[in-house]
Parts: sequence; C-alpha cells; structure tokens
Amino acid sequence: MSKILKILTTIFGLLYVLFLISGSYGHSGSEPLVIYIMFAVFLIGYVTMWKNELYCGLIFVLWWIGMWYLGVFVAEQDKGAAVVMGFPLFIIAILFIISGIKKKKATQ
Repeated sequence: MSKILKILTTIFGLLYVLFLISGSYGHSGSEPLVIYIMFAVFLIGYVTMWKNELYCGLIFVLWWIGMWYLGVFVAEQDKGAAVVMGFPLFIIAILFIISGIKKKKATQ
C-alpha cells in the first residue's frame, strides 16, 4: 500500500505544481503568500514521505488544516476550493498515518 500512496502523492504534487503555474488563484492581499507557504508545507511532507510515513501523514494533515485556514479566512473568491481540492491529500494522509502506525508496531 505504501508504494501506491507514494504514487498518488506524486500525482497530486504534479497537479499542485500545474495549479501554481496556471496562476488561477487570487493575486491580491495575502492569498498568494499563504498558497506558497502551504506549498512549502506540502514539499516538506513530500520529502518526509520517503523517510517516515507517520510524520508525513501528520504533516499532510497540518497542510489540510492550513488549506481550511486559506479557504475560510484568506481567500476572497472560491472559498471552498482549497478544502475540496485538498481533500484527496487528506485521505492519503490518513492512510499514511495508518501505514506508519502498522510499520511501527511491526518493528516493535
């Protein structure tokens, strides 16, 4: 299951990069800054994915909470889009957490 999660996360990351390149998000206020900060959090989680799945899942959950912040408090238009587009990664994060816990129990 771990390999499938890594492939799905990589696909999500590629789509995320395409979204950033397209520039189809707000260009005023603090919205672009928050979007790039959240991308940096995603990248930290992505790098962590190759070393520790449990921490990766926790970082991606933190990322999704940040997307809620973006959608509720920062975005001027399409307020729910960040949460909806981030939901697949939230599911992947939960699966990473479960996989990480199982691996941790197996090594004990």
